[in-house]
Amino acid sequence: MNWKTFTTVCGIISAGLVSFPQNIIGCGGGIDPYDYYLSFFNQYAASQIQYKPFFYTNEQFLFDYEEPVSAAEVLVKEWVDFTGKTVSEKDANAFVMQFPAKDINTLYYHIEKTPATLPDSVSRNGMSQYFLKNKDLEALGYILYAKKVEPHATEISEWEPEKRDSIAMDRLLKNGLQLYAAAKTGLFKLKYAYQVVRLAHYNNRSSDAIKYYDEMVSGNTTPSVLQPMSLALKAGALFRTGKKYEAAYLFSKAFHQSQAKRYPIIMGSTGRW
Repeated sequence: MNWKTFTTVCGIISAGLVSFPQNIIGCGGGIDPYDYYLSFFNQYAASQIQYKPFFYTNEQFLFDYEEPVSAAEVLVKEWVDFTGKTVSEKDANAFVMQFPAKDINTLYYHIEKTPATLPDSVSRNGMSQYFLKNKDLEALGYILYAKKVEPHATEISEWEPEKRDSIAMDRLLKNGLQLYAAAKTGLFKLKYAYQVVRLAHYNNRSSDAIKYYDEMVSGNTTPSVLQPMSLALKAGALFRTGKKYEAAYLFSKAFHQSQAKRYPIIMGSTGRW
């Protein structure tokens, strides 16, 4: 199915929904969300968990806001696989998701040329031990870069005004392009490309986000959850440029390709590294 066929099908579904007033959802309070249960899919089907984000009630846009699979968990498992499964998921999660950038930076320079005293939480971590043994500065450098990007490229509460440091984001994006060019493997080219697309997307450089995806991600066949997450970012950029049908088609593909980040995909955005 291409996006034009997809658009036709969506139009038919939308017309059907408009025909029934009970499908119109508005603001209000005091209603038990579980009193009303209508969806595009049979909730008793064996595969309903795949479509749970599309279940909705009078009270809630979505049936619930829980991800089928945590993107962080998927990414942590990918890092465990990267180490040849020599590191536990607990240690990989602490290293990749929790350690501050300054500790990763200290470890990087400790390995590269300047021995330094590492915090106990870092030195005893299994993934730290992996890097100390293998001295993989490319992988460690990427993690450090991703931690610098993270504060600038995450969803802001819809109730709060959006405040982003566009100058810092442009500087990080430029650095990401340089690191992408220097990356030695398809895996790290994909990782840097994802961060570049992500920065462009969240810095309202939608045309650039689309261009970077097409030039840096689309031809990369490295398997990773970052593939559908990058595709969703392109879809979001297309939506912002007014290409809503193409965006909806790409969002549907991203939704199908991975169970991670399904709620942000439905809402039109995705993030995390």
